[in-house]
Amino acid sequence: MHAFNPEPEQMQTLLENTQKLATELLNNKNEQYQLLRKIVERVEVSHDQVIVYVKVSALTIVAGEGATYLIAIKNNMQIQRCGYAKRLIITDESKRQSFKDQNLISHISQAYQWLTLIISGKVQSIKEIAEAEQLDQSHVTRMINKAFLAPDIIRSRLNGTQPPHLTLKYIKQYRALPNDWNSQKSLLGFTQ
Repeated sequence: MHAFNPEPEQMQTLLENTQKLATELLNNKNEQYQLLRKIVERVEVSHDQVIVYVKVSALTIVAGEGATYLIAIKNNMQIQRCGYAKRLIITDESKRQSFKDQNLISHISQAYQWLTLIISGKVQSIKEIAEAEQLDQSHVTRMINKAFLAPDIIRSRLNGTQPPHLTLKYIKQYRALPNDWNSQKSLLGFTQ
């Protein structure tokens, strides 16, 4: 709202139209590109920021006949390599979105479940779990090792605030992680 700076009588119209646009963007997957083209004039990407120029007229706040007003919305960012992919990372902490890697979270959850089965005595060995789950014994061992990740690494995974490179695929490249939590964090590039 601060960027648009509408007049008081335009506020209700702006809120209704933005809500309508948001609903259309979510519900009309096939027309998202066309809808975005109506709203966004252009996007400029530099090495440390992205600027989105929004057409105010698309939100029906027009201060004159045929006028098109642009508002620049800026975000500081970085492009970081994460394995084979690259991610756009918002560097302004107040605007940073969390990214929860559900795949890794479910692996950690499964690791805790299997570890609990062993500790409680409900199963006698990793081999017994592997046979029950029809999995390779080495796979079950590697999964259970994820239950021994440092608590702050796990907490950051659950919050979605982990470093962007810290994905399941990245962690899988290590057959065994050190038992010492500081060594784990150093090895995995976890600096939070």
